[in-house]
Amino acid sequence: MGIRKYPCFMVFVFFICCFFFTSILSHGADSISANQSLSGNQTITSAGGNFELGFYKPGNSSYYYISMWYAKVSTLTIDWVANRDNPISDKYSSVLKILYGQVQQLTWLESTKQWNVFWVQRDKECEVHDFCGQYGICNNIIQPFCNCLTGFNPKSLNDWNLSDYSGGCVRRTEFFVWEYYCR
Repeated sequence: MGIRKYPCFMVFVFFICCFFFTSILSHGADSISANQSLSGNQTITSAGGNFELGFYKPGNSSYYYISMWYAKVSTLTIDWVANRDNPISDKYSSVLKILYGQVQQLTWLESTKQWNVFWVQRDKECEVHDFCGQYGICNNIIQPFCNCLTGFNPKSLNDWNLSDYSGGCVRRTEFFVWEYYCR
């Protein structure tokens, strides 16, 4: 009975709900987080609508760059370029991902049918999970960033010297456990 008494109110509520849901669904993402990606013509616009992130191809270039530009300026103005030294030739076979504090660009290798890490930009090495591997200690202040715990050495000295610390560290000497039996 209450609905029949106030039909204008119900129409008003209906329009408010439609407006609310339409604005939520049409509003673009303003951030990218772990397990999300960006590729092709997809872009991300900042919360205030001032910046846009996506793949950009300057002029007659045959390469694309992961870039950020001013979204509200009528003339395209690039503010930041991520892969300046490693451009890509096909934005549809490349993906931008955020993974444990890293920005990674992956490219599709048709020959192996696998994604290949093409480019990585870290915010801080020590924010990357397990950057120094097992029994490694990370320090953003001094280089090398990784050291082994006391009593441990790099598992692979070759990898360690190439700044690949992911193999971690191993104990210098075997740890012996002596068992005593009481009868």
